[in-house]
Amino acid sequence: MSLSPRCITVTATTSCRTRTSKLIGIPYDRPVVGYGGKTINTLRLWAAAAPDFFDFKEFSQGDFVGAVAETLTAESLTRVLYPDDSTTMGKGLRFVQEHFLVACSLADLVRRFRCSNADWSALPEKAAIQLNDTHPSMAVPELMRILLDDARLGWDQAWDLTQRTLAYTNHTLLPEALEKWPVAWFEMLLPRHLEIIYEINRRFLDSVREKYPSDDGKLARMSLMEEGANKQVRMANLAIVGSHSTNGVAAIHSQLLRTTTVKDLADFFPERFNNKTHGVTPRRWLLLANPALAQTITDAIGDAWITDLAQLSKLKPLADDRSLRGAFCRAKRHAKARFADWLKPRPARLSIPTRSSIARSSAFTNTNGSSSMRCASWCCTTGCARTRAWSWRREHSSLPARRRPRTISPRLSSNSSTTWPVSSTPTAHCAAESRSFSCPSTARLSPSG
Repeated sequence: MSLSPRCITVTATTSCRTRTSKLIGIPYDRPVVGYGGKTINTLRLWAAAAPDFFDFKEFSQGDFVGAVAETLTAESLTRVLYPDDSTTMGKGLRFVQEHFLVACSLADLVRRFRCSNADWSALPEKAAIQLNDTHPSMAVPELMRILLDDARLGWDQAWDLTQRTLAYTNHTLLPEALEKWPVAWFEMLLPRHLEIIYEINRRFLDSVREKYPSDDGKLARMSLMEEGANKQVRMANLAIVGSHSTNGVAAIHSQLLRTTTVKDLADFFPERFNNKTHGVTPRRWLLLANPALAQTITDAIGDAWITDLAQLSKLKPLADDRSLRGAFCRAKRHAKARFADWLKPRPARLSIPTRSSIARSSAFTNTNGSSSMRCASWCCTTGCARTRAWSWRREHSSLPARRRPRTISPRLSSNSSTTWPVSSTPTAHCAAESRSFSCPSTARLSPSG
């Protein structure tokens, strides 16, 4: 569902002239339905478009490409989220994309807030903006610009509202991976935002000097600006200074964030740093992705685990239950069969590792410790050497050691690898021997020639 477009104006200033470029942000709402919930949230996405999507004059003059060039350029801005930034062009596209998405989202948020609120002081109570890593960190100067230039608020009030509205989640511990944008790009594309960032930094560093009057090193590390030949804006520092809360996504991650990555800022704002552990919802990765296993669990302990994962602890007393273990193995095999059925019609080609990689196969021990099986994690796709070992140990692990037949290792080809296409043949044939062995998985392989 798309709504009425929002017009976002981007002003670009160069050394020779000032050029204003206008982009239209078209919102698209996607429903987010919670499990067992009675309400539906919406995720609003944005597509960029040009105001003049078709230049009839240029088209009439024979410039058919130029007639739609502006439209194609605008649409490219949101064609791919987070474009590759390994090149200067890619970095520039990501820089403009981040500003565009932030500007659209904040313009829409402020519009909805002002529909029912005349008092700007209510903004933090009515709206909460979570900066998911440094990508939307431009929300700090953009929200300040709205409050200062559009709402005509004073600096202190605007800064207080901005900090109380924004919160920051850090996902990156490596300092070199934290986003930094060249000051030159701000000067050329977002000059007003750069003015606001400079003022934020000036006021912030004044407060740092008051607490650490003679520590120039700490001052340089905490600054929003990274000095050097190519001066840059530290977006992580900007997000921390411009928000009321900074969290990591796991206990150890949050601890390392405070003690290593941004230690100086954490020491300066100890009350702002906290942890919010991010988990993978079992409803998506178990109930939806593996219905057979989910049903096995439900049959054993009921369905309360779907909304309360701690209920899975009820499986511990049932660990030795033969029927449950059998159902568990059948569910796993059923999942492998589903994957094999999905894989069969696809022209995938699987590569068989060499003898050295087979020698590094993992060792697994069964639950009662009576025997061990050597089986590589790719036993169903890496040729009959592992398959044969798996089948032999499965058949003879229950026999006394003196009665077990001697294992004969299959001879592998001297080639570094053998390529096998996926097929529906019922056995896995050895490339070096004209024998067939049963594959422990439901995926079936045959030699390509």
